[in-house]
Amino acid sequence: MGETNQLMSKNNSLTSTLSRIGFIALAILPFLWMLSTSLKGSGEALFSSPPQWIPQSPTLQNYVNVWEQLPFLQFLLNSTIVTIIATVLNLLNATLAGVVLSRFDFKGKALLGGLILATMFVPFQVLMIPLYKTVLNLGLLAYGGRLGLWVALSLPFCVSGFGVLMVKQAVDELPIDYSEAATLDGATFWQQLWLVIVPLLQPTLVTLGIFSFIAVWGDFLWASLLTNEPETLTLTTGLVQLQGQFASDWRLISAGTLLMLIPSLGVFLLMQRYLIAPTDGRKG
Repeated sequence: MGETNQLMSKNNSLTSTLSRIGFIALAILPFLWMLSTSLKGSGEALFSSPPQWIPQSPTLQNYVNVWEQLPFLQFLLNSTIVTIIATVLNLLNATLAGVVLSRFDFKGKALLGGLILATMFVPFQVLMIPLYKTVLNLGLLAYGGRLGLWVALSLPFCVSGFGVLMVKQAVDELPIDYSEAATLDGATFWQQLWLVIVPLLQPTLVTLGIFSFIAVWGDFLWASLLTNEPETLTLTTGLVQLQGQFASDWRLISAGTLLMLIPSLGVFLLMQRYLIAPTDGRKG
């Protein structure tokens, strides 16, 4: 009986390992294909059968061509500033709203929480026209200049119902010992927030920051609605210029796409060590 259980445990472990390897392969495969395509020369076939994964004569010329054909630095600057503005404001708004919903009791709290939850079920496409009219009424595009454009591009991402509820749930699970001790020491609410609660929320805020960064960095729909001049384009809208009307050079598109993915990967690698932080104490 013991040998049978041991054999079944080994089979389950092997099945689980193979499943993980399969999912990892499915996730990595498209990136490997893009890398292979971006390194192929102009004379190599892209859609051969069977697929040719390893380039015959690997070259970095496609990356050089992307850099020379497009104002890549300007696209990078626009995307970076918009992403920073949106991510910082999203973290700030989510933190303040989440803490208030978790630690304070007030009339209409349940209704407000329900409304925030309901916003998560509204497609962004439904909100595009009202948001666009808001941007126009604020004069961000007509009179705001480059700064106004950056603010307009970041506006829809400055607050999210998902972020607010994520922070609220995290605050609900936080130990209250430190907050009570800070209250006894005479700390104000703002001192407790920034010196006690926010450090304990580090994994949650880092996770939310990564989600926000990826969402804004990869946004195409909203950016394509607001930008049309070369100096205003972000990376996602700028790389569309590599796609021709009748034919597209997929080598350049793959190279540009991989260049655009580098900052997202870098942010994740830099911040992943902050995703886990042990907390001790009584929860409340």
